[in-house]
Amino acid sequence: MKLSPILLFPTGEVAPEPASRPSLRTPETADKICAAIRATGLPDLSAGALAGVSSAEMTRWREEDAEFASRLAAAREELRDKLLKGIREARNRDGTPDKAAQAWLRKNGYEE
Repeated sequence: MKLSPILLFPTGEVAPEPASRPSLRTPETADKICAAIRATGLPDLSAGALAGVSSAEMTRWREEDAEFASRLAAAREELRDKLLKGIREARNRDGTPDKAAQAWLRKNGYEE
């Protein structure tokens, strides 16, 4: 059974279907999310919220898009590497290695 159009213009034309909301799932949105993770260490859902993506959408995107999930993991690893570099390079005022930083590295399995 075909339904008749809801709105007819005086010319007899049928009103076009309303456009659906454009998807936020774009390379630009993914870039924003990954940049937030790299810069701040925010969890995925919080970084997504900053980019205007709901937690439900973020969860779905990670489940449906392996490349997106990999990009999130890579962003976290890039932040981890940057932070570890800072800890490894931590120095006292006299230029000697910071013993507390070195102890933290050993304790957490990041010995050189």
